[in-house]
Amino acid sequence: MIFGPVLPVELVTSSRRVRYFIVRVVYAAVLLITLWTQYESSMRWRLSGGTPLSPSVLADFAREFFQSFAVVQLLAVLVLTPALVAGTVAEEKERKTIEYLLVTDLRDHELVLGKLAARMLHLWVLIAVGWPVLALLMLLGGVAMESVLAMFAITASTAFVVAALSIWSSVQARRGRDAVMRVFVIGLAL
Repeated sequence: MIFGPVLPVELVTSSRRVRYFIVRVVYAAVLLITLWTQYESSMRWRLSGGTPLSPSVLADFAREFFQSFAVVQLLAVLVLTPALVAGTVAEEKERKTIEYLLVTDLRDHELVLGKLAARMLHLWVLIAVGWPVLALLMLLGGVAMESVLAMFAITASTAFVVAALSIWSSVQARRGRDAVMRVFVIGLAL
């Protein structure tokens, strides 16, 4: 098995942490605030005039919000992926529990890929929080399904690259904080 027994153990222990729930709630709030500000800036003045809204106006609003949604989601991936992934192996070193993992029959790739897969699943759950907001947007029209698929492909590839850089940094660093800072510095340099 490519992930070994690390994946289920890491999923169980990390899913009990309150911080992942708080991050999901904050991300959903940011998306809803983005929706509200987009509505206030583009739709409020049209509704106050008393004229009925045409389907093209709603489609324009949906297109504008989709662009804002894509930017917020990409920024969330760029900021939260290092925070979620970069400390995995480095935290084990800090707590001095890496030695216990290294003396087991686990291979190196099982340890690293198991921890990476568990944190990536948490990241995908976080990204899935935005799907209901996007589903409401799709009811208004104006956004092609190809655009939505392209946005999620870009998000997935960005998350994969940043996660790979983060897990490499986590293996190299002694402390989790150092690993996260290293990823942000490399990301800013790129």
